[in-house]
Amino acid sequence: MRPRSIRARLTLWYTSLLTVTILLLGASAYGFLGYSLARDIDRALQGVAVALSEQPSRSRLPAVSPDIDAIFRRFFGMSPWDRYVERRHPWSDRTPQESPSGTGRLPLSSQALNRAAEGLETFETLAGLEPYPVRVLTHPVREAGRITSLIQVGMSLESVSVTRRRFLLVMAAVLPLAVLLAGSGGWLLARRALKPVDRMTEAARRISAEHLDERVHTTGTGDELDRLAATLNDMLGRLDITFRQIRQFSADASHELQTPLTILQGELEVALRAPRTPDEYRRVLTSALEESDRIARLVEGLLLLSRADAGVLRMDHQAVDLARLVAEVREQGQVLANARGVTLDLGPLTPMTIQGDH
Repeated sequence: MRPRSIRARLTLWYTSLLTVTILLLGASAYGFLGYSLARDIDRALQGVAVALSEQPSRSRLPAVSPDIDAIFRRFFGMSPWDRYVERRHPWSDRTPQESPSGTGRLPLSSQALNRAAEGLETFETLAGLEPYPVRVLTHPVREAGRITSLIQVGMSLESVSVTRRRFLLVMAAVLPLAVLLAGSGGWLLARRALKPVDRMTEAARRISAEHLDERVHTTGTGDELDRLAATLNDMLGRLDITFRQIRQFSADASHELQTPLTILQGELEVALRAPRTPDEYRRVLTSALEESDRIARLVEGLLLLSRADAGVLRMDHQAVDLARLVAEVREQGQVLANARGVTLDLGPLTPMTIQGDH
């Protein structure tokens, strides 16, 4: 199920990304650890082989200094002289010389023998000698410009396996804790980052059509959330202007409709106060018809304005006689002027025709 909360999704993404990063770093560290341990063992075997190769070929292998033995046991967990140190004479008597600890004979592969004949040393990892693989170095010994013997030095890879296993155990223990801390930290960070959004939400809930003058609070930092708040404030400003125009339009429309309705009602009331002659009734009805036509034109004008505000009004450009248009407006205004005791005078009109919408 997909989380609906942005905070939960951010936390999930952050935790997943950190988990993948830790796994990649752990895998890289595990590989580098194995490579470093193997390289250290090879260097240690090479150092021992070089030191032993300096001894006479027919002499017994010397006993190892206790200090060197202690160093190997400290860093590698064992000493290579426990079992695997030999000197071979494969081109003479083929009899291995025993090591100080009485080691058994290490296997000599054909590849190592051929490379030794060329003066090259060979590293091999042999299995089956003990529960753990054994790293073996076959080192050729030169005397008087020719290869007289081979020194084989071997070391169990038990310490490497134990170190790798401990590293995996540490990673297995650290990973859940790191994921838990990452999830908690991600949740707190997401909560703090989205706190301004919560404030915007609360402010938006308080704002209604009657309180469009309120605005969303900005922090002044100029970040993405501040730009969002500024955009919302601009939108609220436009809505406020629109609602004010609608209120003004409604008030103007009510005022414009009220005038002809008042005139119509007044004339009908006067006509009903006393009996009238047919000519008087005809005059009242004619006036009422004119006022109803005026109301119809006002309604039509309001609809025209509504269409114009909606952006769907198309101007009907035709020839318009301005003198005639002014005369029509004067006739409509005369009714309102008479009701208020105002006299309207229309001076001489100069004929003029323009292109417009009557």
